[in-house]
Amino acid sequence: MIFMEEYLKQILRYLPIQFADEEANEFVKYLSEAYTENLEKEKYQFAFTAFHMLNMIFVYKVKWFLNKQGNQDIVDALNDKKKLSFT
Repeated sequence: MIFMEEYLKQILRYLPIQFADEEANEFVKYLSEAYTENLEKEKYQFAFTAFHMLNMIFVYKVKWFLNKQGNQDIVDALNDKKKLSFT
C-alpha cells in the first residue's frame, strides 16, 4: 500500500493547487480523504475507487495539456483510438 500512497502524492502534486471551480477543488479533496480513510479501515475496494478517480483526473489533465500544445501529430494520435490501443 505504500506504493499507492506515494503515487497519490505524485498525482496530487501534479494536479493544480486550485481549480477555477470550487466544487472541483472540494471533489479532489474528498477523493483524497476517501482514499486515505478507506485504506486505513482496510476497505480496499472503496479506496481503490477513489484512487482510480484521482488517477483519471490526472490522465485527462495530461491529455488536455497535450492537446493545448498545438502539435497536430500529437492531437491526431490522441484522437485516434487505434494508435492508443495497448493490445
